[in-house]
Amino acid sequence: MEYHIDMAGVETDLRAIEDVLYDLDPAVIVAMAQDGNTLRIATYIPMTDLLGLIRQAGCRVEPHQVVELPSICCGGCGG
Repeated sequence: MEYHIDMAGVETDLRAIEDVLYDLDPAVIVAMAQDGNTLRIATYIPMTDLLGLIRQAGCRVEPHQVVELPSICCGGCGG
């Protein structure tokens, strides 16, 4: 799944987020979009768990800030 999270006005430590997510999903991709406000995360972790993990990394994020995108997985990589 891919999530876009509105991080405008939220102190964001990408390394801390990546570290906490990587423990559960070694294939996770964490990146800040070019707009500097949208955190993009590709992972199999469900949204409720993802929010808890991001909070654990020190970022205050609420469910209304998260957009879950439809899957674009073709299954070709076996993931």
